[in-house]
Amino acid sequence: MEINTLKELARSRGFQLFGIAPAVIPEKDKENINLWIEEKRYGSMSWFEKNKHLRLNFESLGFEVASVIVLGILYRDVQYSRIKQTLDFKISSYALGKDYHTIIKQKSLPILQFLRER
Repeated sequence: MEINTLKELARSRGFQLFGIAPAVIPEKDKENINLWIEEKRYGSMSWFEKNKHLRLNFESLGFEVASVIVLGILYRDVQYSRIKQTLDFKISSYALGKDYHTIIKQKSLPILQFLRER
C-alpha cells in the first residue's frame, strides 16, 4: 500500500496528524486502563467497562491486527480563550464544539473506503 497516498488522503480530509504504528498495547497502558476502570473514572460511559476487552486486546476485534493508523485533529476553537475566561471551572477545548466522535468518524469514512478497495 502506498503510505504517502494514504497520508495525503488523511490530510485532504482535515487530519493534521497521521501515523502508522505497530498494533501493540504496552503492558503499562493495559494496567492503567484496568485501574481507570476499577476506579470507575469513566463516569456515565458504562459501555467503557463492558467493552474493555476491545481496548486491551486487538484480537478481540475478530481478526489479526498488524498495525494501526493513527489520525488526529488539532482543536483550536477561536472562541475557546474567551469562553474559558468567563468560567469558574475547567473545560477542554474539544468539549465546546460539535461531538468530536461524529466529526472524526465523518472525516475518516473516505479513508476506510480507500482501504476497503485495496
